[in-house]
Amino acid sequence: MSFRKTVIVSSIFFAFAWVSLLPSRLSFPPSDTFSHDPGEYNAGAIHLVTEGMYSLDGISPSFEREPGYSAFLSLVYRIFGLENRLAIFLMQGALYLLAILLFTSELRRHVSSERIASLTLMLLVLLPSVYHTVFSAYRENFALILVLLFATSFLRFQRSPTFPKAMLSGIILGALLLTYIPFLFFPLFLMPLLWVLPLPKPYLLTIILVPFLFVLLWAGRNFSEGNGFRIAAPMRTAIMLHVRGEQAEHIRGFEPFRCLWSEYISRNWDGRSKQCSFNGVMHALGDRVKTESPASISSEGKAKILRFFPYYLWFSVFEVLELHLPYVNGWGFVYNALAALSMVILYVGCLFALPAFFKREYAIFLLLILYCTVIFSLTDATPRYLLPIIFCYAVFSAVGYDWVFRKLSR
Repeated sequence: MSFRKTVIVSSIFFAFAWVSLLPSRLSFPPSDTFSHDPGEYNAGAIHLVTEGMYSLDGISPSFEREPGYSAFLSLVYRIFGLENRLAIFLMQGALYLLAILLFTSELRRHVSSERIASLTLMLLVLLPSVYHTVFSAYRENFALILVLLFATSFLRFQRSPTFPKAMLSGIILGALLLTYIPFLFFPLFLMPLLWVLPLPKPYLLTIILVPFLFVLLWAGRNFSEGNGFRIAAPMRTAIMLHVRGEQAEHIRGFEPFRCLWSEYISRNWDGRSKQCSFNGVMHALGDRVKTESPASISSEGKAKILRFFPYYLWFSVFEVLELHLPYVNGWGFVYNALAALSMVILYVGCLFALPAFFKREYAIFLLLILYCTVIFSLTDATPRYLLPIIFCYAVFSAVGYDWVFRKLSR
């Protein structure tokens, strides 16, 4: 099937799947959609619309969370009304479809076989976990859209390097940093491309440096509001360091694997270490979060990590495994089974593509995978965090299956 036909079929399938899933997603009360983290993104968006201020309470400016996703929600709310879930799901679905069409269209010009682009597009409309992010108010879907747009812009720049294209890539990457702060150091991961890719170094440096201007503006805003020259809330970092320190101190042997088994397979925590659960250790902090400074909690956590560093690294190995597990969360057995099957299909294709991982034309995808694997395994990993770069695995999987099809056709 030609790429053009694949675009038509994939678009129709995505629209049909979106329409089919919409009633069940809207049947849940808004309190479910806007609970936990989405509640804060939602509150930030509401106050951007009503008071023109990025705040969670409408009184004091907020710096707890990056403003990117709340800014996106505020645009949706200005057009369609506050907390309009239909509009959120519609815009996220439409933007995702547009992003994957733009991306695979550019990928088709970048790879040796048109079938790779077609397979990539098919995989991206078939992944159940993507639909889970479309019908949620978590930031992962918007981050996925931004990473797709960045990759599209970068491939176009790689094909025809000009300063405007470099600026566009840098601006999109800057927007990503203000949406998904774990990508803060990703521009530095692009440094090897200065030597790997035959591209003008000043243009590549533009892509690397421009995103940090966005970060500086955000930090400057926080400083002007009296919150210090901060990029993100220090308590969230402190909690992460505390949890990882506790896990490094207490968890040994194959207990990390047993922790994963209890959380994702058996759902039985009998006999497991109380340090298994990130949330469990976090909540055990109790009033310390209110009475102690973030610096005090952070220093304690860092001291434990350094003292038990080999065990910290050992636990991080299983964080890599957790990051790459299927994203199963609240949609029932059928969804969980399909999500698991889709990831198996994705990873099997990647195995066939192993020789292609280190080809220069796929460098940007490999860097995205390496960066996210390193940053989340050393901090806190959960399958949802893989979603912003899931398309990179789809590309390599398509490369692998294209190789299989070529072998079989011979």
